[in-house]
Amino acid sequence: KRRMNMDNYTDIEAFLNPVQEEEVKIAISDRFKNKDGETVKWVLKAVPTPVANAIRKKYTKIDNKGRTTIDGTKINTELAAVTVVYPNLKDERLQNAYGTCGELDTLYAMLRDGEVSRLVKEALKVNGYGKSLEEAVEEVKNV
Repeated sequence: KRRMNMDNYTDIEAFLNPVQEEEVKIAISDRFKNKDGETVKWVLKAVPTPVANAIRKKYTKIDNKGRTTIDGTKINTELAAVTVVYPNLKDERLQNAYGTCGELDTLYAMLRDGEVSRLVKEALKVNGYGKSLEEAVEEVKNV
């Protein structure tokens, strides 16, 4: 029987009081200006792991032969949408203005494709991912 050296595991306090995550402010598009003509920054905040897990599950399918298909683009984009704190993509006035229903539809209506990509990249960082799912899969394929 091997005995674990617990000397390296004495600082349990670090796990009891984690640093609270800050909201991140970032300019996603220069098309949204305030009354002074300044670009309005979007506010992002990490989502709880169960929320991210539910999104992954939603876009992971197993066919009748047991093959798994993961739609990484949809996972990343929906994760980005729920990471947005401001503007509130659930806001009824905002959705009415864009003729949309739901966070993801509103996000797509508000942003150009490249802006969505930028938001996804920043949202992944906020949620602790260094790379998108597609980048990680490609990296594994090339090893």
